[in-house]
Amino acid sequence: MRLLRDTRHLQSNSAVHWTTWLGANLLLGVLGFIFAEAVPILNYLLGLAGSLCFAPFSLIFPALLWMHDFKAYRQGSAAQKASYAFHAAIVLLGLFMVVAGT
Repeated sequence: MRLLRDTRHLQSNSAVHWTTWLGANLLLGVLGFIFAEAVPILNYLLGLAGSLCFAPFSLIFPALLWMHDFKAYRQGSAAQKASYAFHAAIVLLGLFMVVAGT
C-alpha cells in the first residue's frame, strides 16, 4: 500500500503492481525462512504452524465447500455418492493431519 499509494498501479493489473506484490511476498518469505532457520526454537514453531495451517486451508476447507455445493450428490447416482464419500474422506484425512502433525 505504501509503495504504490497515489499511483495508478495500486489497483491496476500492471507489471509494476505485480512486480511489487511478488517482490514483497518473496522478500518476506525469504526473511521468514532465514529467521526460522537461524533461531533454533523458531524451526519447531514453523513446523507447528505448517501442520496447523496446511491441512485446513488446502484439504479440509476446499472439500467442505465442495460438499456444500454438491450436497445433492449424497442421494445421487453411485458415482456421485462415491465422489461425495471421497471428499468426506479428504476431510477426515485433513483432520487426522492436523492432529497427527502437531
